[in-house]
Amino acid sequence: MASAMVLGLVLCYAFGTFWFLTVYTGGSGETLLGALTLCVFPYVLPDLGKIFLALVLVSRVKKHLAL
Repeated sequence: MASAMVLGLVLCYAFGTFWFLTVYTGGSGETLLGALTLCVFPYVLPDLGKIFLALVLVSRVKKHLAL
C-alpha cells in the first residue's frame, strides 16, 4: 500500500510539473530543475508525512472493520 501511495504521489508530481512547464511558463525557458524547485521540492516531506499518517490510520481502522 505504501508503494502504491508513493507511486501515486510521483505521478501527481510528474503531471503537475509537466503542466507547470507547458502552461504557466509559456515557453519562458524555465528549466526542469527550476520547476521542480518551485512545484515539488517544498512539498515532498509534508506529502510523505501525510502518507505515513494515512498508513497508520489505515492499520488502526482496519482492526475495527469486519473486512
